Amino acid sequence: MNYQKEHNINLEDFTGNIANKIKIVISDFGALNKMIYQEDLTIKLMAVVGMRKLLSIETHPPIQAVIDANLIPVFIDMLHHSIPKF
Repeated sequence: MNYQKEHNINLEDFTGNIANKIKIVISDFGALNKMIYQEDLTIKLMAVVGMRKLLSIETHPPIQAVIDANLIPVFIDMLHHSIPKF
């Protein structure tokens, strides 16, 4: 499934506009964790942006949950992709 084509979402629009409007809550962690392991780079990027938003919350960010889920290597791997850096 190519989420970007199916939902007509441009990466620039997502990272520049849509991501800022999406409300991410702690209960979204499981869904984001599953999305992060998808092959579709757009889905993976959306999940990483969602995790970044979770890690940016003021009270009790899920830092240990991210470490326990072994997501740090995934985040590092995403830095090596040729995706737009916004």
